[in-house]
Amino acid sequence: MRNTFEKRLIEAIQPIRFHALAVCIYHLFETGLFETLLNAAPISLVQLARRHDFDPLKLEAFMQYLRTEGIVEEEEEGYQLSEKGRSFADFRPWYSIFIGGYGNTFLRIGERLKRGSEETDRGDAQVGSGSSGMSHYVALPITDRLLSALPSPCRRLLDLRCGTDLYLIEFCQRYPDIEVWGIEPDETSYKRALEQLHQHHMHKRIHLSQSSIADFLTTYSGSEPDVASLRYVLHQIMGQQGREGVIQLLSQLFARFPRLHLIVLEVDVQIDNPLLMHHELALAYYNPYYLAHPFSRQSLQKREFWEQVFAECNIEVLSREIVNPEVDSTGLDYGYLLRRKS
Repeated sequence: MRNTFEKRLIEAIQPIRFHALAVCIYHLFETGLFETLLNAAPISLVQLARRHDFDPLKLEAFMQYLRTEGIVEEEEEGYQLSEKGRSFADFRPWYSIFIGGYGNTFLRIGERLKRGSEETDRGDAQVGSGSSGMSHYVALPITDRLLSALPSPCRRLLDLRCGTDLYLIEFCQRYPDIEVWGIEPDETSYKRALEQLHQHHMHKRIHLSQSSIADFLTTYSGSEPDVASLRYVLHQIMGQQGREGVIQLLSQLFARFPRLHLIVLEVDVQIDNPLLMHHELALAYYNPYYLAHPFSRQSLQKREFWEQVFAECNIEVLSREIVNPEVDSTGLDYGYLLRRKS
């Protein structure tokens, strides 16, 4: 039949189109072009290239590609974001995680399938930045509800592996009376966090340290925190140090701070649940999220696994919360409020 091959070809290469589009949206954000176009009237290619010190020919190809995909519009006066393009503003964190953080992980899956092959390092700074940005919609609302279950108000909070600190900045804006410490082992994330603190005038409210969790617990000599948070950290420890590493961390944490309340946020593993995995958000987000983890030294686990670990460590669950269903109706993002049993 006429055009049968062409129709099949168009359908078959749609993933190529959307891969290129995702990469270009990521770069639209990372280059600062998105912010320029968002905050300016239509701007000419020459002005845009001069403002960002870009090669005009390469920039023109980039902008024409985005115009064809409906992300920008070209008027007589120059380029501007389309309504569709502006709609991406809230979703930059997801591009930071999957393109900036796990882009190389996905590209190297084939060679890493072999038995005994090394895991692929992810882009920790980009994953941290994306996770911090997503926290406005996911981690912070869960944390709010868990904090409300405390027997007394939190005065001091310790965030273990805080990323680029956007999470703690927004946390401090919500809770002006809480003193906060943030621990981040990755040097790039730590430097970005310092920049963010100064930009938001939070450097006197948030005490930031570049340190591993283990080193911090052995050297810290300040006031005991009321609450500590481990946001999506346990599955990283599990992938790198195994179950014993998780148990050792939890045991050290409560040995150092016996009266501590601990908030743990994790993602449930339901990749073997075909009904849930055909949910539109599961296909768009959780399916690639699950894929990336075993290739990058991380080991996601089911809720029952973590609850068994907590019990083994003599830790009790005081409260459980899931993500706001208006944001994510899969219920896969969830959190615990924990304390050591008396």
